[in-house]
Formats: sequence, C-alpha cells, structure tokens
Amino acid sequence: AYELTLILSIALSAASTYYYTNLLFSALPLGAFCILNLGLLLLLSISLAFTILASTCFHNAVAAGGLAFVGTIALLLLPNLSSAITQALPSVLFNAERVSQLLAGSMALPDILKPLLSGTGLVAIFAALACFIFQQQEL
Repeated sequence: AYELTLILSIALSAASTYYYTNLLFSALPLGAFCILNLGLLLLLSISLAFTILASTCFHNAVAAGGLAFVGTIALLLLPNLSSAITQALPSVLFNAERVSQLLAGSMALPDILKPLLSGTGLVAIFAALACFIFQQQEL
C-alpha cells in the first residue's frame, strides 16, 4: 500500500511537472524525464523499504524510527565514501552532469541501467529481509 501511494504520487507529480514545464518552456525529452522520475521513485523506495525493515526489527516505534532515520542518512552519505558505490546508487542520476547528459541523449545505456538495477536490487533485498523477519516473529 505504501509503495502504491508512492508510485501514484510520483506519477501525478511527474505528469504535472512535465505539463507545466512544457507550458513555460520547450518540452523535455520524454524518455529522459521518465528515467529521472524512475530514479527518484527508486531512491524513495529504498528509504521506504529500509523503514519497513526497521519497523519489523523493533516492536518499539521510536527505535524503529531512529534506525530508519540513521539508515536513510547512511544511504545518503554512503556515496561520499567510494566512487564505486556512487556509480551504483540511483542518486548518481541526479548529478548535474548526468542530468545534462541524460536530457541531451548522450548518456550510455550501462550508465543508466546500473544505478536503476542496483536500486531495484536494494529495494528487493530490504523487502525480502523485512518479510523474513516478520515471518519469524510471534504475533
């Protein structure tokens, strides 16, 4: 339910942003715009999946919220530690140079797919861990 709400809100905001940008300026390339919004969806989905994982680890809401907050901050700061990690996370798509390349159509397909696939993998891992931990708990 949370992911569907996130998908719906990203889709509605992307559609309104694309329309408004088209009204004020020239139209953006639709494919590049969709890839950027997919990267945003994955970045927010990683935080959502980690938050759900944290809430299954603790019965206390404060502890779960604290772990989710620290985990989200860690995921945002992690790209500063290594360039290999930076290239693998969806946040690399929001670098000004990458956005320019993407909108110009000069970005290579592997440079687009790597962060999208790794983001999808992180969401799947966090969701699978949350399901596994939830199944092990007694209600």
